[in-house]
Amino acid sequence: MLDLILQILSVLGIIVLVLLAVLAAVLLLVLFFPVSYRVQGRKDAEVMECSARAAWLFGLLRVRYAYPEPGKVRVKLLWFPLYDGAAPGKEGKGGSSRKEESSRKEENSRKEEASRKERASRKKGKKGSGKTGPREERNRAGQGPLGQEQDPAKQGISGQEPMEQEAASGSREKTAEAGADAGQDREDPKKGGISQKIQKIKFTIQGLYDKIKKVWENITYYTDLWNDNDTRGLLNHAKFRLFRILKSIRPRKLRADVLFGTGAPDTTGYAYGAYCMLSPFLGKKATVIPDFERAVLEGTIQASGHVTLAVLLWHGLRVITDRRLWKLLDKLKSHDGKAGKKTGGAEKAGEKDRDKGIKAS
Repeated sequence: MLDLILQILSVLGIIVLVLLAVLAAVLLLVLFFPVSYRVQGRKDAEVMECSARAAWLFGLLRVRYAYPEPGKVRVKLLWFPLYDGAAPGKEGKGGSSRKEESSRKEENSRKEEASRKERASRKKGKKGSGKTGPREERNRAGQGPLGQEQDPAKQGISGQEPMEQEAASGSREKTAEAGADAGQDREDPKKGGISQKIQKIKFTIQGLYDKIKKVWENITYYTDLWNDNDTRGLLNHAKFRLFRILKSIRPRKLRADVLFGTGAPDTTGYAYGAYCMLSPFLGKKATVIPDFERAVLEGTIQASGHVTLAVLLWHGLRVITDRRLWKLLDKLKSHDGKAGKKTGGAEKAGEKDRDKGIKAS
């Protein structure tokens, strides 16, 4: 019995070890096996084309994007498509929702157009009701439609009825117009969305203003913190790590022939100066010609390289685990807490002063 239990435990241990080995192998492949990429593009006065491809583990997993046709992303594992955004008839829920949205928009536009036409016709009818035609003049003169005289009693009745009918029709038109306007306000969701957007913009502007005011009030503290030796060392370390990350993901092969211009000589010169600073890292096969007279962007580009996830994680972790970063964050938190206590004390003192003034009055 003991031998059977030991055999079962050994088998379970072997299975667990195999699973751990498989997970470790997958993790090492994800971290250290590079993802290769290739980008191509062409732009002229009439056509703009662009395509991008990425592959991992000798093409086991492939991602492709093309513009303008099909203009969607395709993901394949070996020969099996995992996602095909360009395939017809595979729109799924997203495609049906888009169709429903377009049909709703069409229906709403039709309803709005019909309501506009109806209001316009009502306004025209209201304007025309103030004018008296020949038939109304004959009725008011006591004559029928053929110039025949009517009975005085009928004439009085007929003389009163058009007035009442006009008043009733006018009131009905006013109520109908008011109901149509109210219905339009209820059906129109744009007003509420615009007001919400305006409120959000106000809140963001107010928040930015408060932050800038807070920094300006404590500008001496922040300048001293910026000039601190630990802060300068942290910035230099972050620059170094960022440079290493950019160097690891930069294209190994680059061929470009670009003609560009912003339409203004100064901005074109600034952009060309930035290119000249980066030209030693781009290689000899990348040529950029500035045009200082017109706004233009034409040319071709081909770039290929690879990205390793382990390199990105390593440099990112080196910055995050730097003690100087945590010291800087602690200083900022402590200063923010002190500033909040000061502002809270000032607000309480102001409230007490206001209370005293109210009691004295």
